[in-house]
Amino acid sequence: MGNSRSILLSLSLSLGIASMTSGCPTEHPVPASCTSSRECSASGLVCDTASMTCVECLANTDCLGGSSVCTAHRCRPITHCTSSRECPGLVCDPALGYCVECLSDVDCMGGQHCVSSACVSRSIDAGVPDTLQQDTGPFDVGPVDVDAGPPPPFVGEVDLLLMIDNSNSMTEEQQSIVTEIPRLVRVLSTGDRDGDGIADFTPATSLHIGIVDSDMGLGDVTGITSCDPGFGDDGLMQIRARHPAPGCMMDYSTRYPTTPNVFAFAAGGAATTAQFSSDVACVAALGTDGCGFEFELESPLKAISLTPTSTGDSPVAWTHAGYRPPVFFGGTFGHGNDGTTNGAFLRPGSVLAIVTVNDEDDCSSPNYHIFGLDDPAYSGVDLNLRCHAFPDELYPVSRYAEGFLGLRRDPTRLVYAAITGVPPAVAGMDPAVILADPLMTEQVNPAMPNQLVPACVSPGGRGVAYPAVRMTRLAQMLNTGGARTTVQSICNSNFGPAFDAVIVALQFALTAAH
Repeated sequence: MGNSRSILLSLSLSLGIASMTSGCPTEHPVPASCTSSRECSASGLVCDTASMTCVECLANTDCLGGSSVCTAHRCRPITHCTSSRECPGLVCDPALGYCVECLSDVDCMGGQHCVSSACVSRSIDAGVPDTLQQDTGPFDVGPVDVDAGPPPPFVGEVDLLLMIDNSNSMTEEQQSIVTEIPRLVRVLSTGDRDGDGIADFTPATSLHIGIVDSDMGLGDVTGITSCDPGFGDDGLMQIRARHPAPGCMMDYSTRYPTTPNVFAFAAGGAATTAQFSSDVACVAALGTDGCGFEFELESPLKAISLTPTSTGDSPVAWTHAGYRPPVFFGGTFGHGNDGTTNGAFLRPGSVLAIVTVNDEDDCSSPNYHIFGLDDPAYSGVDLNLRCHAFPDELYPVSRYAEGFLGLRRDPTRLVYAAITGVPPAVAGMDPAVILADPLMTEQVNPAMPNQLVPACVSPGGRGVAYPAVRMTRLAQMLNTGGARTTVQSICNSNFGPAFDAVIVALQFALTAAH
């Protein structure tokens, strides 16, 4: 990644940080670099050891008074809002419910960029902040390479990939998804968010929806109930109803013959929004017989990644400069440009949206032996805790940040939304705020030593969800790469607010694409 440093360094220098977290002026100069917070304390700052720079905060606890949150290493007062009229000099983020500096680059001045709701300075050749490399491996997808030419022109296309956990604890959650699909389709196709018949944003003229599950098989590991050896469903998009409800067809491939395995909708086309929504909903109820070791990030990555050229490079010109398609289990490649499987889904200039819904954290691993019943290296740990106990055996989160960002030359055309195991109280907040919540700490439950302590509990006996640390870290990385993200709680029985946040993220991506 070269010598890139945290975007907060340039921000700090441009502002000439001269205030302590309490707001009192300091007489001490800010050190040019640091290795511990002791070197920054005289200036009222703390040390971000990853970037070796003094910053205002690393967590909410660094912001005094309890009325501020740490966003992009700055303490920001929480001002609740419902519209930007309530935020003088700022804008209202309806997904968060409070005032922020920006929602997109257009809210920033002087060539700054909107990163994690903050306007920051970022040179065109700056890399991704080192702060996001901790425990996740290399991450070197930077901003758009202007020398590679502009992204393909945007013509109103949205390609939305739904990754739905199909393990045995997802019955009610799948139904909550089905309930929200009609409104999602209606708002995206009309631009009318509040249902008053007036478009609130420029709608999508063409919508692709692909559906994948979290079952990627277990390779050569056998003997695990519901987990088949081999590739599982392998990130292949589903267009057949596994558990058809009344009124559903068994197979929708004949209704969408020109886009194999993909639900395709065009404004003004033959299909109504109601019919299209019903078709998608019939397949989205995937059932709960999938593998309990959920590869919730590996599945969508394989679904849309491309098969490279013989030299390992991108086979198309519309990907991010330097994108090299990832390799998957068994030396295989993604299905994204395979005309017989998922190849009809992703279009060169579309807004790409990846929405994941799961109640356990991602467990994607290149080493399936960690799930073996008899492997002496791992068998001393309960199966439920294998991913927690052996984090080094999982793929680095950066694999997914690089893989998803690499598919869009312009990162503002990428949206990532996770409806997952996070406390409802911090849902929709900056990923750093979510990760700092004590309930997001993975720890074995003393009362049930074969399980982790839940991040949240659903009302009405729907179940629990466990800390989705990897899903949230991915959102944090993608934010820094220029994408629009939101992390919502799966523990709310009503998924309406979560899908509202998805719609808001898509609204701003559509606006930026134009």
